Amino acid sequence: MNTANIAFKSAYYTAWGIGMTKFLAREAWDFAKENPGELLLACITAAAFDISVSLDGIEEMDCFLFIDQEPGA
Repeated sequence: MNTANIAFKSAYYTAWGIGMTKFLAREAWDFAKENPGELLLACITAAAFDISVSLDGIEEMDCFLFIDQEPGA
């Protein structure tokens, strides 16, 4: 393959990718405008799962948090 052929193919895929990205962004924006409640519920659910994963990680730490000890002990 020569350089011109590679440049043509990459320009084609780039143009296709930009077009697809614009289409998907437009669809996502339309969905968000029509269904704000579902979008809010999805954000809250994602945050809750993130919090539960973080809490599980903290609970699995052994002897890392010394909450019951007096300061300086």
